[in-house]
Amino acid sequence: MKRILARTRRPRVQASDRIVAAAVPLSTHELSVGPSMASGGMATVCLGLYGVAPVAIKRLHPHLAGLPEMVATLRDEVRIGGWVRHPNVLAPLSLYGDPIRPVLLSPYVHGEALSVLLKRGGRVAPALALRIALDVLAGLDAAHRATDEAGRPLSLVHRDVTPHNILVGVDGVSRVIDFGIARCKTRFQTTKAGDVKGKFPYLAPEQLRGDDATPPTDIYAFAAVLWEMLAGRRLFDGEHEASVIAEVLAGRVPRISGIVPDLPSELGLVFARALSREPGHRYSSATAMAYGLRGAGRIASAREVGDWVGGLARSSLYERELALVELVRLRRTCFVYKVEREPSCGGPAIIQAIQAARPSEATTRRRAHERGRAPAGMLRRDVLAVLLSCIFFGIVCTLAARGVSGKANIQGPVPESELRAGSALDVR
Repeated sequence: MKRILARTRRPRVQASDRIVAAAVPLSTHELSVGPSMASGGMATVCLGLYGVAPVAIKRLHPHLAGLPEMVATLRDEVRIGGWVRHPNVLAPLSLYGDPIRPVLLSPYVHGEALSVLLKRGGRVAPALALRIALDVLAGLDAAHRATDEAGRPLSLVHRDVTPHNILVGVDGVSRVIDFGIARCKTRFQTTKAGDVKGKFPYLAPEQLRGDDATPPTDIYAFAAVLWEMLAGRRLFDGEHEASVIAEVLAGRVPRISGIVPDLPSELGLVFARALSREPGHRYSSATAMAYGLRGAGRIASAREVGDWVGGLARSSLYERELALVELVRLRRTCFVYKVEREPSCGGPAIIQAIQAARPSEATTRRRAHERGRAPAGMLRRDVLAVLLSCIFFGIVCTLAARGVSGKANIQGPVPESELRAGSALDVR
């Protein structure tokens, strides 16, 4: 460890930034791993940089890393994400690193999980909830209708539609994430018969009975999420898992109007159908449920949703901006660190922050001089400057030669009498 630190050139960090850095490099030259953003039962999601592009890095927990079934789950998530291309679905980019212990790279979205926003803000305004709902249903519909390269239906079902797997960005767009346990015809890792996948408060009754999951299963799960957004509490929330399972199987769904009286009556009809105990009585598709929600009141704009996210997650988003700036500065020797600086008046935009953190040309020249060679881009600029200087010098010399020659022709030959008389012609 000491040898590694001795060979590592650590950039100077301002004391005012109060950045605490661990001294163990965790990245290659391409991927820089930063602070943790979220953690679940299977993996931890960290902020990072791939080159200069912000990414989310999903890393399996140490006790699960290297297990073939866990690696197969990550491979399935990447493969399914390649088939579902939609603005409301966050598809992973690729697996990275050791094939036995890979990490999953996804585009970084500046925002927060819906679960975090509900914990901080409580009940969501109906207009905002409807905007988020329409985005999520559009993403689910794209997943349900996804096909493979040959155009064959994948029969894809998410099976884990929860507030933790809905990402709401400051751009006002909501995205469905984490298809790790999704049911699909072409998976590397298959679920055994009778296995229950997902979180109990959002599981449909057929999932608890061990039946196959279908698109109405996802519709039930998201209806439970929407109910929670509007009511400010979970639909089924017992002291232990057994009581939650009993409530779900019984199918006793409280009326939303009894909790939030001022909601439109159309929402009550949507919940009555979407949360039906039998799959055949629910909406047949996510698009059908979205159609029912469009007549249930005013729908907020994307800008309103973005302002809501920015207000609730202001502190954590600002810390990530600082972390991204520091990752750019430390991208040659990446460290895991924690930002402890409190925001004063809100952070700058992500792209502007990264641009501001890039080294100046003088710094780049100094680093190149220390390495004994110039960067490729700078070398090309220097060569171009020399060529332009040579061309300009050549043009000046040519024009000067032509001007001297023309002056001699105009004057003509000097008369012989002037040469004898001591002409003023001064030949130096």
